[in-house]
Amino acid sequence: MQGLGIPHAWANVIWLCRPLSGLLVQPLVGHMSDRCTSRFGHRRPFIFAGSALIAVSVLIIEHSANIRWLLDDRGCIHVWRILDVANNMTQGPCRALLADLTGNPP
Repeated sequence: MQGLGIPHAWANVIWLCRPLSGLLVQPLVGHMSDRCTSRFGHRRPFIFAGSALIAVSVLIIEHSANIRWLLDDRGCIHVWRILDVANNMTQGPCRALLADLTGNPP
């Protein structure tokens, strides 16, 4: 994190962001996916959108040094927040899809 320019004192706050985003995002996406009327199903659109956001976030993180150089080091890129939200957005519907597909046990 220090390589990204984040002070050492903020390290604990950064680690707290992921559980907090999960606490907020997963119930919200679960509620939205339960009421989704897409022709692709309840869960699949959210899984697809979350996966696409994860892919874009990973590509941005991979090229973050170049992007920062292009911005002349004026901007601060907070892609890890997008990645955490996208990860949480994908996990909830994936678990619910597994429960939907397995049905009730005999």
